Amino acid sequence: MMGPEETRALNDIGLAIVEILGGDAEGAFLYAEAGDQWQSSSLYQAEQEKVQAHVSSMALFDGIQELWDAAPDDKKWQALKFEIVAGKFDAAFSYFDPPPPEESEIDRRKEVLRARFGDKPVIYPRFDWMDDPDTEFDGSSD
Repeated sequence: MMGPEETRALNDIGLAIVEILGGDAEGAFLYAEAGDQWQSSSLYQAEQEKVQAHVSSMALFDGIQELWDAAPDDKKWQALKFEIVAGKFDAAFSYFDPPPPEESEIDRRKEVLRARFGDKPVIYPRFDWMDDPDTEFDGSSD
């Protein structure tokens, strides 16, 4: 059972996702890994033929870190899968301490996305620096 601080952090994560997605969070999926003073997160939303990746916000980062910090020491999670379906959220935690040395967070995220969305293409947002001729960018998402 979760304590009130963890419950509040999960609600804050949900609210941050709704804000990022402009109010329509149906089909939202968040994958995050966290630890002491760090976290990495990726937010996606399923569409008909594709999966749209979204830029996170400080409110989302803060909510994830608060959730990890609120967990008791003997229940610190390493990965969070958070989804919104029919207006409700579901959160699942993974525990692997330490992470397998042969895997990176990027490798684990790719596996999670493949398991969740199959072969749907993932569309990442473009940033102004990608159009800067002085910046090298090969266009891949790897």
